[in-house]
Amino acid sequence: MRKTVVPKYLLPILLGLALPAGCQVPEMFRRDADPYDESQYGMTSQQQADRLKVLAEEADSLAEAEQQRVSEQLYRELGQEESPILRLYMVRALRRLRAPAADAALAVATGDQDRDVKIEACRALGDRPGPESLRVLTEVVGSESDIDVRLAATRSLGKMNNPQAVPGLAIALDDPDPALQRRAVEGLKDVTGQELGNDVVAWQQYVKGETPALRGRENKVAEGSLTDRFLPWR
Repeated sequence: MRKTVVPKYLLPILLGLALPAGCQVPEMFRRDADPYDESQYGMTSQQQADRLKVLAEEADSLAEAEQQRVSEQLYRELGQEESPILRLYMVRALRRLRAPAADAALAVATGDQDRDVKIEACRALGDRPGPESLRVLTEVVGSESDIDVRLAATRSLGKMNNPQAVPGLAIALDDPDPALQRRAVEGLKDVTGQELGNDVVAWQQYVKGETPALRGRENKVAEGSLTDRFLPWR
């Protein structure tokens, strides 16, 4: 397995978290040591992945300033790391970090070259129901070519419990893929609180502001009862 230089952000944080209380930090990991001098030490990709796992587990215990600092380091590393596995672990760690730099890094990760990294980034943005996450996920639904990534983005939009997610869900609803349509319907049920069953056509009419022509008797509503309401995503 190839050696990689341990990223600087892992030294003071991750190794320190992994050490039992009272243990001394080894000389090569002290702040006065050069963290990029591979003559002192080397780390395998697996060791680096293990430390990223530790960071993901301990991230929410870090102080706010430290979360921002680590997020900035991870942001930089994402653009430099060649291994998709390590980029995936970085995104998982970023998912647990609450900092502006983490939000920005996750948005960038939705455009990663690796499918699994993009899926994980979409899932992470679903935990951050702000305007930027909505914008990025809507863009992924509309432009991404991989159906599994689009499914992940659609699920995250449905989790946000925000009417502003409707435009993105409407894009998925208009897709010919049945799985994406079902995911969009599930999200629209949660976001709008409407009871239109699983009738895709009815939902398509609803998001356009039209009166849904429901075909199932159990889903009938009074004519005009939906289109007369304020549509908050417009």
